[in-house]
Amino acid sequence: MRRELAREHPAEYLAPFRCLYSLQIRFSDLDRLGHVNNSVHQQFFDLGRLHYFEDLLSPRPNWDGAIVIIAHLSIDFLQPIFLESRVAVFTRVLPEFGEKSFVMEQAIGAPDRSQIYSIAESLMVGYHARELHSIPLPQNWVEQIMNYEK
Repeated sequence: MRRELAREHPAEYLAPFRCLYSLQIRFSDLDRLGHVNNSVHQQFFDLGRLHYFEDLLSPRPNWDGAIVIIAHLSIDFLQPIFLESRVAVFTRVLPEFGEKSFVMEQAIGAPDRSQIYSIAESLMVGYHARELHSIPLPQNWVEQIMNYEK
């Protein structure tokens, strides 16, 4: 259902996304078929996720302390991206939080929301970078995300 909505009604699908990060397609992103390689979509989603967290969370994630990591990732590729395509990554967090996790939804699409190239869903988990184990999500991060996504 989510895939069909993204493909057939991109503006409706993207309406709840407040965070948008413009991307530049580089020649090195292309494969032999002349479109952006599927592996590059994940790099674009990483950029969008980083932009979301760095602009929103305070204190920022600390690479020696509390961070969030990807525990599961699913990507649906809807249509190819070409060198001349104008694209942005759209990012949001779904409203249900667990003690240690939440779901992030992302899309790569046209900045004017007229089409979507791929969609992703990631299970994000609180993690202590130095001690190498999962941790409860910092409550102030949960509150900041919930307030932003209202």
